[in-house]
Amino acid sequence: MNLRENIKRVLREESKKDLTSVMETLLEGFVNDHKDVICGIKIKHPDARTKLRYSDNNYKNYRIDFYFIGGLGTKYFPRTQAVSRMYEDLMDDAWNIVYHYTEQPLDMFSKYMESCKEYEVN
Repeated sequence: MNLRENIKRVLREESKKDLTSVMETLLEGFVNDHKDVICGIKIKHPDARTKLRYSDNNYKNYRIDFYFIGGLGTKYFPRTQAVSRMYEDLMDDAWNIVYHYTEQPLDMFSKYMESCKEYEVN
């Protein structure tokens, strides 16, 4: 086996490693700094993501679900452009933190709840 094939093999193996715990550690401080808006996050490895029915495509990116405080009964209601922008900026900052350290692109989703008690129950 030549050097080029060895490098390709190592890169394939490295891309298969599960970086979920690394990403959780990277974002732990970020979430704690924004506890007034973010209840928590959940990260899924591409292989652990549910495939669409009748789809042969495999996911390539990690999925991060953000659980935000928002909606009816919260101080972030109604969801004005400024509030939406705040959520988007937080997600952008998290994406940049993870990508800067892991070079892994992310698929990001948001869920809104009235309080973090709902997040803790799930």
